[in-house]
Amino acid sequence: MRFFLALLSFVASSGLGFLLVSLFWPKGKNSLPETLLKVVTALALGIGATATLFFLWLVVVNRASRGFVLVEVVVLGLLGFAVIFFNRRRPVVLQDRPAVTRTSRAWPILALFFLAVSGLTIICLILEFPTGAWDALAIWNIHAKFLASSMTGQWRGIYDDILVHAHRDYPFLTPAFFAQAWVWMGTTSSILPPAFVTLLFSLGVPLLLFVALSLFRSTIMGVLAMGFLLVSPAFLASTFLQYSDIPVGFFFLLSTVLLIYAETLNGLTNTNVQHRGLYALAGFSAGCAALTKNEGLLFLLVFVAAWFLQVLLRRKPRQEFRKGLVFLAAAGFLLVPLGFHKASAPTNELIGTQNTGSLSKIIQASRHEAILASFAENISDPKSLSLMVRAPTSRWPLFCGLLFLLLVGIDEKRLRKTSTSFVWSIAFFLWLGYYFIYLTTPSDLKWHLATSMERLQVQTFPLILLAIGLSLRRIEARTRKDTDAKEAP
Repeated sequence: MRFFLALLSFVASSGLGFLLVSLFWPKGKNSLPETLLKVVTALALGIGATATLFFLWLVVVNRASRGFVLVEVVVLGLLGFAVIFFNRRRPVVLQDRPAVTRTSRAWPILALFFLAVSGLTIICLILEFPTGAWDALAIWNIHAKFLASSMTGQWRGIYDDILVHAHRDYPFLTPAFFAQAWVWMGTTSSILPPAFVTLLFSLGVPLLLFVALSLFRSTIMGVLAMGFLLVSPAFLASTFLQYSDIPVGFFFLLSTVLLIYAETLNGLTNTNVQHRGLYALAGFSAGCAALTKNEGLLFLLVFVAAWFLQVLLRRKPRQEFRKGLVFLAAAGFLLVPLGFHKASAPTNELIGTQNTGSLSKIIQASRHEAILASFAENISDPKSLSLMVRAPTSRWPLFCGLLFLLLVGIDEKRLRKTSTSFVWSIAFFLWLGYYFIYLTTPSDLKWHLATSMERLQVQTFPLILLAIGLSLRRIEARTRKDTDAKEAP
C-alpha cells in the first residue's frame, strides 16, 4: 500500500512538471531528441515545483499533513486548465528544427544500452547502501524528517541550534520532496523517495547530456559524452551517496541546455516570436539549482553574468533585455521561498565567520598550491568510490578521454560560437567562484578541500563535457544534407 502511495506522489509530481512544461514549451512538432528533452525537463521541474509547493504549505499551515495532497491535486487541475486555455489561443509557429546529424540507428541503441546497464548498476549500489553516506543521513534526511513532522511548528526544528552540525542553512529542494512523499505514504522510514530521486537524477544527467549534444552536434558525440560520464568513478560514486551534488549538477546542465535551445530556435524561426516560454523554463531550472544547494545560488549569479557578457559581445541589449526579464521572473518565483528559508536559518559558516584577515589569505602562495594540487589529484584519483567499495579506482577513463581529445582536437570556429563560449564561460566563472571560496575559507583548508573538491567536480563535470562536445572537431562523416543544415548559434 505504501509503495502505491509513493508511486502516486511521484505521478503527481511528474504531472506538475509535464503541465508546467506544456504551458511554456513552443507549440509544434518535436523531433525525438526534443521530445526527450521535454520529458527530462518535466520530470526534474516537477520535483522542484512539488518541493516548493510543499515548503509554502509548511509556511502557511505550520505542519505537514495530508491536506497537502488536496492542494497538489487542486494545483494540478488549475495548471491543466491553464494549459488547455492558453494552448488553444497560442498559434503554431512554423519553423525549421535544430539540425540533427543523420547517423546509424546503432548509436541511439548504444545510448539506451548504456542507460540500462548504468541503471542496473545504480540500483545495485542503492540496495547495497540504502541510506547513502554520512551527509545523506546527517543532513538531508534529518531535514526531511523535520519537514515531514505532523506536529505544529515542529518543521522549524531544522533551524534549531541542536542541529548546528547539520548545515541548517542548506536549501530545501530534496528534503522537501522526500518529506511530501513521506506525507503521502504516512511514514518517514521509507527509502523509496531518496532512492527515486537518486535514480532519476543519476540517469537524467547522462540522458540530458546525450540529448543536448544530439541536438546541437550529433548522436555520436552525445553517445561518447554519455559513455565517458558513466564510466567516471567520481560520478558513479556520487550516485549512491544520496548527496545533492548530482541533482544540482543536473539543474546546472538543464538551465544551460534550455537557454541554448531557445537561442537556437530563435535563430531558426521565420517570425518575431522569441520563445520566451523556454527562457521561463530555464529560469525555473536555475531557481531549482538555487533551491538544491548553496552552490546553486553562485550558479545563478554566474549564469546571469555569462549571459550578460554574451549580450555585450553581440550588442543586442534591447532584444535580450526582455528575455532576461522572463528568465529572472521565473527564477525569482523560487527565490522568494528560498529567501524565507535563508532568513530563518543561521548564516552560512563560510560567510558568517569571515573577517578582514580572510583577504590576506589570497596572497598566500601555499594556499594556491594546495587548491591546484587537490584539483589535479581528485581528477586523476577520486576517492569516494574506492572508499565505499573498498577497492582502488581505475584511471583508464581519464587516459582514454585525454587520448580522444588529442586525436580529435578542438575546432576553433566552433569554439568561437556563441553557444560554446557561453557554456565555457559558465564553467570558468563557477570555478573562479569556487577557487575564491577556497582561498578565503575560515575552515581548515586541507579539510575543506578533502571534503568538497570531488563533489564540486561532479557538479560541473556534465557542464564541462557539454562544452567539450560543442568544441570538438567533427568526427562523423559529412553528408550533403548536413552541409546545408543549421546548427546552434
